[in-house]
Amino acid sequence: MTLAPPAGLDKAEVVERSPPLKSIPRTEPSQWTTLGVLGVLVVLVNVGALASEAPLLRLARYQFAPTAASIIVYEDAPRADVMFMGSSRALFGLDPAVASDEVTASTGAQVRALNIAIAGGATDMNYLILKNVIDRAKQPRIVVYGLAEFELMQVPNYDPCRFPYFALLLRWDDSAVCTQTGLNDRLDFIAEQLAPMYRDRELIRSGLSLLLNPDDVFSNLYHSGTGRVALRDDGFGTWPPNLPVDERTRAATRAGILAYLSKFQLDPARVARLDDFLTLAKQRGIEVILVSMPVPPEFLQLWDDGASIDRFDAQVHGIAQAHAVALVDLYANLADGTLPADAFIDLHHLTPDGAAIVTRLIADEYLAPRLKFAANS
Repeated sequence: MTLAPPAGLDKAEVVERSPPLKSIPRTEPSQWTTLGVLGVLVVLVNVGALASEAPLLRLARYQFAPTAASIIVYEDAPRADVMFMGSSRALFGLDPAVASDEVTASTGAQVRALNIAIAGGATDMNYLILKNVIDRAKQPRIVVYGLAEFELMQVPNYDPCRFPYFALLLRWDDSAVCTQTGLNDRLDFIAEQLAPMYRDRELIRSGLSLLLNPDDVFSNLYHSGTGRVALRDDGFGTWPPNLPVDERTRAATRAGILAYLSKFQLDPARVARLDDFLTLAKQRGIEVILVSMPVPPEFLQLWDDGASIDRFDAQVHGIAQAHAVALVDLYANLADGTLPADAFIDLHHLTPDGAAIVTRLIADEYLAPRLKFAANS
């Protein structure tokens, strides 16, 4: 039905007298709205980075290099009764599977053992792992600490803060660890604590490289099909078959060792960190067994003199005595025939067979007597 215009008005007059249509003003987003959107994006990106840490750390274990990625072994595993810690000498020299089997055979106790040692890691890194990573609800009964001499010494150019993914070990109360050199370090520390995306930037980059970069030297360890190198869930170090130890490798290793052994000096700060580690373990009710890890005679010959070896040995015995912890001193192992001459991969890392000998000794003489009660618990 069509409505007629009011009497006395034609259609044209109705159009002319109609009020003009008002245009809807265009509103621009406010500055606060833009900042809010950016803030949400930043939060989402950092939540994503945090969620990707675990899978990226699992990938990073395929990097045969000193990194803090070993902490994922602890995160993924159930609570262990025995935990091996230390440097690469402990990583390749203390076998959790051998320890578990030996204790079970000796006592009937079913125990779990785990190795979370870090290649290149020293007392400073392991202290932070005990303090910040190992949760009280998931802590072991016993820590077997495989000690290497360099962990207590002044080593040229050693800086734990340069280790890949080292920031994952730090918390707010560790601000003094890597901020001694100035304002930039302090700002960097704050940024890493606040923003997982910034803290994990190197982890993300290396993970993508491992997955996507065929020129990455470690990519073949991951992309090797049925021949993929198996990384044991208990953390024990397996030497990659595509990294043979030849004369050139041995020469480079010898040169690196000579750099600190030829001018032996104990480092008071690193010695203090071992003291801190043992003190914290005692406070948390964790028993520690110190193992002065074995080296072959060729390694011992690289020391500047026998007096320096005696000083190191005296320092280790003094620390063990001061903290009332058991000490397994295997440093000059071949003197009593504990290990055969072929028990080492190179100048200081044990072969799997060598590791089995050392681990059985520790399990039989030190772990089994302490874990007998587990058979009836």
